[in-house]
Amino acid sequence: MGSTMVQLMTQVTQELGVPVPSTVAGNNSQDIVQLLALMNAVGYELVRRAEWRELTKQYTFYTEATTATGNWVNGVAAITGLVSTTGLDTTYQVQGVGIPNATYITSVGPTSVALNYQVTQTVTGGTATFQKVKYALPADYVATVNRTHWDKSKRWRCSAPRPHSSGSGCSRATSAPARACVGVCLASISKSGRA
Repeated sequence: MGSTMVQLMTQVTQELGVPVPSTVAGNNSQDIVQLLALMNAVGYELVRRAEWRELTKQYTFYTEATTATGNWVNGVAAITGLVSTTGLDTTYQVQGVGIPNATYITSVGPTSVALNYQVTQTVTGGTATFQKVKYALPADYVATVNRTHWDKSKRWRCSAPRPHSSGSGCSRATSAPARACVGVCLASISKSGRA
């Protein structure tokens, strides 16, 4: 059975011998302000300690990947000679022969992209795969519930979800093709529970 904030505050202030407030929100008493902050801290800690069903909801996002033919030179952090870079941005990872693992686009030009790593092999007319790996998440996102990433179109579990700071969703942590991560992806996420 739940209690309101005023009921909880009444119980705590009576136990501490502090004057009982009639309101909590907007109360200027330093004791009440501090007790409210402590109660909120405990609430946030409880939210983080478990995957509460009431604070979990499904989030669906659509993965994007494309291939393009271009040129890259050993020791240079760029791909040139692309017919078009339309749709590419810094949320894309790049894969291809001589392109190191975890290589991302850092900037986009009309027919070229700059990369965060230098390529390790010179390739002319090579195929580069651009896979979106960083997605916008809901405003109330706190964390991803483990083992809940699925490619809905193939009913495959996506592997290795990335932390929020590096991107999330159905991205993979390796340079292997993302066979299980192209399509509609589902993930269960924890909400903050904050108003």
